[in-house]
Amino acid sequence: MTISAELESVSSQEGNGSVAKGIHREVITFSATGTRAGQGIGTVNYQLAPDQSGALVIFNTGDGGLVTLPTPVGGMWFEIVCQIATTSSDVYKVITNSTTTEFLLGTVLSASATVAEGMDVFTADGTTNHDYISMNGTTTGGGVGTRLVFTAINTTQWFVKGTNQGSVSAVLDPFGGT
Repeated sequence: MTISAELESVSSQEGNGSVAKGIHREVITFSATGTRAGQGIGTVNYQLAPDQSGALVIFNTGDGGLVTLPTPVGGMWFEIVCQIATTSSDVYKVITNSTTTEFLLGTVLSASATVAEGMDVFTADGTTNHDYISMNGTTTGGGVGTRLVFTAINTTQWFVKGTNQGSVSAVLDPFGGT
């Protein structure tokens, strides 16, 4: 038996590399300028689409930003990270598509960036009390290093887990309901 020395491509898009599911993912940034895919969507509100499942959303402007999750379909997921802390006058916010029928469920560890300062665990209970997470850059997190993963577990709930970086001694609950 002879083993071929030629490489076989899984799939490609005009020379951009592998497109195997889970290996290549869209990067969406909140920079001051640019277009949607990987170059920034500006400092505006942004509605994620179901076909963007697996995307990495990067908050990287101090001006805040709002990301709306799509209607959940089991297995969809999004990762949100903060590259730059938002200012206390603006917030980074992730909200469900329907605040009356879609909710957050899960736990976030919030910690102060100051050595030997506050840390706490906050829980969203998957009910009307929790349809968004809002981070102000200080007490409710949203600092550099924040990482949250949202996974749709059914048609009404997003499971959220992650670490949330604050910058004061007393971190506060970032979850809320409208």
